[in-house]
This record gives sequence, structure tokens and C-alpha cells, in this order.
Amino acid sequence: MLFLDPPSLDKAIVGVAERINLGPVVVYDRNKLVQAFAEEGMTEEEADEWVSFNVEGAFVGERTPLILCSVDPLAP
Repeated sequence: MLFLDPPSLDKAIVGVAERINLGPVVVYDRNKLVQAFAEEGMTEEEADEWVSFNVEGAFVGERTPLILCSVDPLAP
């Protein structure tokens, strides 16, 4: 499995997903990733942009981690 760097992002891991014929991949919660980067000194807006461009926009092969976007099921 492939993990994101730095290791401080491990707190954003919410599980492992199995992809058919590709094996397991790590699953990160997007909101927790943004929070982790903000804790490293970025503003929340900078952290959101960083995750969008550098994490969600990165493909590093079959083991690329998945990003979970949590939603409130009660939100309109």
C-alpha cells in the first residue's frame, strides 16, 4: 500500500479499500487532510487548494490512495 507523506497525514486515514484486481489502497478523509495541512502552518484555504491540486490531482499508479469526501446526509 502507498501512504501519503509526511507521516503526520496518517491521522487522516479512515480505512483501506479493495479494488477489484488491483489490491488494497489506503483511504484518506479529505476534510482531515485539509485539517492536517492547516495544522502544519497553512491557512485553511491554502490547505484546501493544496489537497485539491497536489493530492487529489496526483496519480502514482495502481496503489494511488483514495480520497473520501464526507457529506452530511441531513444537509439540504
